[in-house]
Amino acid sequence: MAFVLVACGTGAVPATLAVVPSAAAQQAVVPTLTATAIPTATAEPSPIPTSLLVLPTALARAEPTPATRTPESTPLALSSEARELAKRLSEEGMEYLVAFLEGYSPRESGTDEERAAANFLRDEMTELGYQADLQELTVQQFSRAIPALTLVTPGVMLEQREVRALPMSNSGEGNVAGPVIFVKKAFQEDIPETGLAGSVALIERGQITFQEKVTRAAEAGAIGAIVFNNVPGGFGGILTDTGPIPVVAITREDGLDLQEALDFLQIGDEIIASVFVEIETRTSQNVIAERPGGGGEGVVIIGAHYDTVPDTQAANDNSTGVTSLVLMAKELQDKEFPFRIRFVFFGVEEIGLYGSMHYVDNLTEAERSEIIAMLNFDSTGTGEAAMLGDLSLVEMAVKYSNANGLFIKTSPGLGGGGSDHASFQAAEIPALFLFGDDLSRINSTRDTLEFVNPDIMGRQMVLGLGVLDMLAQSQE
Repeated sequence: MAFVLVACGTGAVPATLAVVPSAAAQQAVVPTLTATAIPTATAEPSPIPTSLLVLPTALARAEPTPATRTPESTPLALSSEARELAKRLSEEGMEYLVAFLEGYSPRESGTDEERAAANFLRDEMTELGYQADLQELTVQQFSRAIPALTLVTPGVMLEQREVRALPMSNSGEGNVAGPVIFVKKAFQEDIPETGLAGSVALIERGQITFQEKVTRAAEAGAIGAIVFNNVPGGFGGILTDTGPIPVVAITREDGLDLQEALDFLQIGDEIIASVFVEIETRTSQNVIAERPGGGGEGVVIIGAHYDTVPDTQAANDNSTGVTSLVLMAKELQDKEFPFRIRFVFFGVEEIGLYGSMHYVDNLTEAERSEIIAMLNFDSTGTGEAAMLGDLSLVEMAVKYSNANGLFIKTSPGLGGGGSDHASFQAAEIPALFLFGDDLSRINSTRDTLEFVNPDIMGRQMVLGLGVLDMLAQSQE
């Protein structure tokens, strides 16, 4: 889910592989399965949750057109060998996943907990016989030093409470406080004739862009803005230009509660909102592991992000991807290919694909040209096993899946979401994304172990290993 974003990679996905996001998709920013195209603000975003993020100024990240099933691709019964391998990897995967979650969850982007997980994964891969190192990077993100939104409401005693809020990408910075005034959807006729001087505007999402809403409120004198969702749950929004005032996004439920509280105020009473938005620099790291002397010409990268949003077990997003990479590394310890295999665990994906963009951006032209393909594993534990990516890789994966009865479907896209494969596609490197299509719990406290289906993990790992075999055959 992603969740979205930073040290910028450049380049564009070829138009023949791109699907232009709909207006609904374009306003959503998903840091964990984070946005696959840097969108401009529109009126109707996707309600996928996001984490705190700062958008880069340039990165073309569009999903390629997925392949569809051919008439002759009816799934066969799962082959005995593939069935046994999927069963074993499912069992081993669940055992590893439980242990990993106990020791390293959550792993919020750019924190000491994320670094501890990186050190663990580096040591884990080293024990498996891989040369493993950390690639350092720095990112900018919104500070969580103090709450982004605090409300003080009147009563017998003043009540102060924190409301979970996400600063909007490109929000202005500042720490402001003022009385809350509800201005509906911030059309011109919604602004009071007396203006909004010194106030914090409460705005409902929808119909016009965030930029227009916030600019109109600021021009009327507002010193801050709170935008609440027009569908249940939270969201992450984008201002197309740097905002003139601090702006945060909250859930529809919290917005309606605040609106109701305003309606029942006594004459002369006010609800005071403190809005805090500050950008800070954090450090992170990718974990890069490759078997010394293994393989021949070219490189296939197998990747997964290992960071999480705050306050979540992150069992599916993306502890399942981490588990998949470690178990595949074990399977491939002694196997030879006509190319090298490189495992990369990406940091700071949830706040904007920073880790993968940094990795791609720091490749030389020669290093970039030798990459044959990138396989990305993200949130492979819930829903139905699915895949999308560049046409040639999807066709290869569909052929293997159908021949072995893996029943892994192709996906038309994530409706505004994406993951680290997008950074490679932006550099015109072919990529295949393997995931589970139920993303309803990612980036939330509900992303727990009880909802993970190890069968999906196992089948996706078998598919990844099968694609490696097919890539090897294509190189012969």
